[in-house]
Amino acid sequence: MIINPYSFGGAFDPDAQAFITAAGITDNTQKSAINTLVVSMKGFGIWTKMKAIYPFVGGSNGSCRQNLKSSSFTGTFNGGMTINSSGITSDGSSGYMDTGLVQNTTMSYDNQHYLAYIPSGVSSGAKTLLG
Repeated sequence: MIINPYSFGGAFDPDAQAFITAAGITDNTQKSAINTLVVSMKGFGIWTKMKAIYPFVGGSNGSCRQNLKSSSFTGTFNGGMTINSSGITSDGSSGYMDTGLVQNTTMSYDNQHYLAYIPSGVSSGAKTLLG
């Protein structure tokens, strides 16, 4: 178990704080969760391997499009997208987020991984699109 040293009244991790500021996150529970995620990823040695992480928190276009890893690759939502406190949902046909991350120029050919968490209760017609 990773213990988050910043959850005991100290300052947030600098990378977490940069994201919190850029995304305009004000909810203390979300801020703590973001900080715990960053500290845990660093503790497990995977933070430096990441190019982009989109937590989809904050409930707004401005917050959900922010890249947790860096100020690069800020997303742009297109088409039918619903953004609220539960995250983002595509209309299943025209909605997507363009991250601007171009795999051929940003990542190694044989060293890539994509992950999307889709919570239970999401309708079978909803789609998660990476771009």
